Amino acid sequence: INQDRGCVCYPFGVEGEKTSALFCVFDGHGVCGDKVSHYAMHGMQAKLEQHPLLASDPKTALEQVFIAIDTELQTDSSIDAELSGTTAVVALARWTQGGRGKVWVANVGDSRAAAAVPPSGGASPRTASLHGTSSVSR
Repeated sequence: INQDRGCVCYPFGVEGEKTSALFCVFDGHGVCGDKVSHYAMHGMQAKLEQHPLLASDPKTALEQVFIAIDTELQTDSSIDAELSGTTAVVALARWTQGGRGKVWVANVGDSRAAAAVPPSGGASPRTASLHGTSSVSR
């Protein structure tokens, strides 16, 4: 059974201001890893888009949604998540009217994200880690 899930949601954001995209990868593990990763994927999309701080404070919104999904999984009797789970990496990209953008990245477990940085002066592209010491990076 494939226990991994992923999604791209675009346009994403509050109604009338859908100038964002959401990218998610979940790496399920354990006997019910497929159910846990599926639950987390759908919960992330729904809860984050409805979060009251999504527009003004995406970092806090991501942190709170990760915690809410974890709490719900602990109490949902339809999924035995005691010995199963999922890692996750989520990137929220937002564009402004001037075409500039920002990306917020959050992770749980050992899943990580990297970005290709455009070359300057004819140099080869390089990869940059998007993760600092905290679980939510900007």
